[in-house]
Amino acid sequence: MDIPYSRLKNITLFSVFTQPELQSLAPQIKAFEFQKGLTIIKQNAVAQGIFVIFEGRLRIYSFDFENKETAFAFLNKGDFFGELSVIDQIPSSVNVETVEPSILLLIPSPLAQRLLQNHAAFNQIVLHKLANTLRKSNEKIRMLSAKSMGRVIYFLSAQGNPNLHGEVHGKMLTHEEIANMVNLSRETVSRTITQLQKLGHLRIYYEAEQKMFCIKPMDVEDKRIGQKG
Repeated sequence: MDIPYSRLKNITLFSVFTQPELQSLAPQIKAFEFQKGLTIIKQNAVAQGIFVIFEGRLRIYSFDFENKETAFAFLNKGDFFGELSVIDQIPSSVNVETVEPSILLLIPSPLAQRLLQNHAAFNQIVLHKLANTLRKSNEKIRMLSAKSMGRVIYFLSAQGNPNLHGEVHGKMLTHEEIANMVNLSRETVSRTITQLQKLGHLRIYYEAEQKMFCIKPMDVEDKRIGQKG
């Protein structure tokens, strides 16, 4: 399928290009439709280039030597992945799978490498993404050192956006999705969310039929409870 170059301008990774540059790039960018549950990048395989999510949602996960699955992140519209293999040509350490029907744009490796080398603004966006990913990895290490309540709070806080009142708002994931990300059972996550709601730290609400969450600021004593719970 073809994506008009004018629609690429609304995507962060392509927003740094001028109109003539986009017109030149558009024919080289491939667009694909994928159904739910399809693996886009396989663990131990080299990515074909940088994928950009035009529509849909994906998840990143891997299997260890005991074939145990570990989830790392969910990707949404506008996010991109595959840049590590483009940079070092080393096979991916994770799987990337669609969790709903999706449209992905592919910047083939040769083109992506040229852009990284010759287009400073494009390079800067990729570097910023890599730095942000590293920070999130550090935050996940911190999260996994906490108990169940602390893990859920850390994770949801990382998924949302803070406002001027110190509250964090974001799209609510399913209990199973949260459980996979924080390495807890779904039952434990459900119980923990109920506890957080009763304590007044978590509010679930709907916005335009989308299930959302709001985490309220916690004082020092509350944070201690989060470490223990």
